[in-house]
Amino acid sequence: MKNYPLLTAALMMISFAGFAQRSPDFCKKFEAANYHLDYNNFGEAVPAFEELVQMEPTNALLNYNLGFCILNAGTRLKSDAIPYLEMAEKNMLRMATNYDDSDCNEKRAPLSTLLNLGEAYMFAGKFDMAIDKFETYRKLEKRIDKETAEILDRQVGMCRFADESMKKPVKVDFTNLGSSVNTKFPEYFAGLTDDESIIYFTSRREGNGNFQAMDGKFFESIFTSTSGDNGFGASDEIGSPINVEENDVIFSISADGTKMLIGMDKKENGNIYMSELKGDSWTEPMDVGPNINTKFKEKGACISADGTTLYFASDRKGSLGGFDLYKSTRQGNSWGPAEALASLNTKFDEMYPTLSLDGKTLFFSSSGHETMGGLDIMKSENNGGTWGAPANLGYPINTVDDDFGYFESIDGMRAYVSQIRKGGMGDLDIYKVTYKDRKPKAITVYMGRVVLNNGVKELTSTNKITVKAADGSEKIYKAASNGKFSFNLKPGSKYSIKMEANGKEFAKDEIDIPAGSPYQEIKKEFNIDPEVAVKAAAEKAAEEKAKAEEVAMNAKAKPIGFKMYFQYNKKDIGASNDFKDFMKAFQKAISESGKVQVKIEASASKVPTRKYKDNQNLSKLRADAAIQKLKDEMVKLKLDPSKVVFLPTVPLVGGPEYKNDFNENRKSYEEYQYIDISVTK
Repeated sequence: MKNYPLLTAALMMISFAGFAQRSPDFCKKFEAANYHLDYNNFGEAVPAFEELVQMEPTNALLNYNLGFCILNAGTRLKSDAIPYLEMAEKNMLRMATNYDDSDCNEKRAPLSTLLNLGEAYMFAGKFDMAIDKFETYRKLEKRIDKETAEILDRQVGMCRFADESMKKPVKVDFTNLGSSVNTKFPEYFAGLTDDESIIYFTSRREGNGNFQAMDGKFFESIFTSTSGDNGFGASDEIGSPINVEENDVIFSISADGTKMLIGMDKKENGNIYMSELKGDSWTEPMDVGPNINTKFKEKGACISADGTTLYFASDRKGSLGGFDLYKSTRQGNSWGPAEALASLNTKFDEMYPTLSLDGKTLFFSSSGHETMGGLDIMKSENNGGTWGAPANLGYPINTVDDDFGYFESIDGMRAYVSQIRKGGMGDLDIYKVTYKDRKPKAITVYMGRVVLNNGVKELTSTNKITVKAADGSEKIYKAASNGKFSFNLKPGSKYSIKMEANGKEFAKDEIDIPAGSPYQEIKKEFNIDPEVAVKAAAEKAAEEKAKAEEVAMNAKAKPIGFKMYFQYNKKDIGASNDFKDFMKAFQKAISESGKVQVKIEASASKVPTRKYKDNQNLSKLRADAAIQKLKDEMVKLKLDPSKVVFLPTVPLVGGPEYKNDFNENRKSYEEYQYIDISVTK
């Protein structure tokens, strides 16, 4: 997840032929290793370069590539890269003259070795040595612009902050959740029910029919496990209708465990969906609507305990830079306009928010505030409706690596995080963090369930729980469809609690919570009377109708379109579920309107291409290929070509100027390597 625009596997692409020729077998292995590197398949690249380094232990380029891959693979401690990068530094170019890292005869390492070695020293806690490498690079690199200088300053600042943080660690214990949850593959984004009995998490493990991406990693899927006497039991894939796309990732789960916010790769840009637990089954994930999901990317989301506010991250137009945090308030059956959390956002990334049960603490990951390196987990307290200055959670909860997906227990005594730690199962593992010197939060959690009987199979969303304090203030909550409810009460007041369904009160409670009361959980059960059951069916039908109208409204608000991003020098649209869905919508639009217009926008980045002459030509070829693809599909579907009007194509070339940094800055270029098809009736 960390992007270091300074790290690079090459500085220039100029052919070089002044070395002794290698054997065909060596060059073949070198080419294979580079192939994995080109596609960011670091897991496969590491053993490939290890074999080559064994053949030529002092080859600086091979050692550089191996060190670079170890830093990015996630399968080993990143500090393991140090000896290889130190060897690479011994034959490091200060000028990129006649340098070609794709030539198997090349033996020299690029100047960016210093940056990677500095990063490796950071992971080893050798901060003075890391700073020395960053400053040496600053002196030797003759083409440092303002942006690069700022990044170097930031790297040095992170080293110093990390050094200070590690000298005064937070008192916590880490417990690996074990092989029932963790594997040698990455596991992260843990979300738990309020009693911590059920965990949901994201895994990129092999199996269950999971597919493998170009980078060698398996797609993301959501798994769940239930806690027993001996910890969490064997985990199972949550299954359909949630795990159906290439990547499905849990962002968070509501405290009562009945609402799950999910990230899905539909439309190639990553959107937020919500699924609800109905009985024992999760519903089809629903798009949370156009005020939240955009043509840009949304990363991370959480919902308040009362279900009225949704917090999320997006890199949409208008952000301060990178990903920013936003909130949206529920308005009837849809989510209202997004509002930026200006006091928390920076020109870097803020993402992956989670919220405490009382709604007063927002946790999120940031690379823009004071961090130890990459993304650090921050917290902000809400005072009178205003979010306060973010505070770093400190070491060892935060490390010099990316830290994200923080989930804190209701009482604040435990948290769940994902880290690569010595002795772990491999790659990211989920750990329980126990705070050793904290006291439980002074809140009362009122939780329980409405017992469903007398023919009532599930509660409808029109039920409400009214909580009235002694001072006359009121708050409204809802029980989930399975009857579960959970909310918090502040000490120092008497409360009157009234439960209603179908406009009829069916239960009430009175409770006094004296000032100074410690953390406590009050568990209750309430029964519904037979009269509610009589009206339940009609109310359920009305609720389903309202949801159907919401789905129709969201669908209408979205244009029919398809967008995909290309890897370097690719121009053709490949087979995918998204394209199949687009063609179904395309076919339906033609049948409903009689004639449609198709607009195609194609783009290439500014990374040089020899294969297609230049970027403008590559962009045009992408547009031409998209038109031909549509025409071929129309023939297969027997669609009348006279009902389709292709508007003039718009070939573009965009993005940052190329700085010989494709490998480490790939994502910033690939954002401008796309095809965007829109259809209007």
